[in-house]
Amino acid sequence: MDGKKDFTLNPMNYPRPKLLEFLDKIHIIGMKYVVIVDSGIAVNASYGVYQRGMANDVFIKHDGDPFLGQVWPGAAYFPDVLNLKTVSWWSDAKICGEKAGVSDSRYQEGKCFVSWCCGDFRLT
Repeated sequence: MDGKKDFTLNPMNYPRPKLLEFLDKIHIIGMKYVVIVDSGIAVNASYGVYQRGMANDVFIKHDGDPFLGQVWPGAAYFPDVLNLKTVSWWSDAKICGEKAGVSDSRYQEGKCFVSWCCGDFRLT
């Protein structure tokens, strides 16, 4: 992940040519490459998945505003899985992520949304 943002690859740690070389090696010995995707979307104005999520109003709300939690990327919003627009937004993000990298499978970590903080969390 680039900066702990879902659907991204870190270009310094995992440049695409080296990643593809690594995948060839593990595939030869019968291993698979599984990407874990966390449901917390980094609150980052330069992050396309976040921008499109805000534009499509797909995040869980608390008192009318997106619920702000604290997880792996730091400040994060969580997709509202009961909102029909969320399905197409998440699918689009997943497709863009697949174009950026290569995986044999994906584990969606999101059976429940958990924040590491209690009460209202505020960006400072």
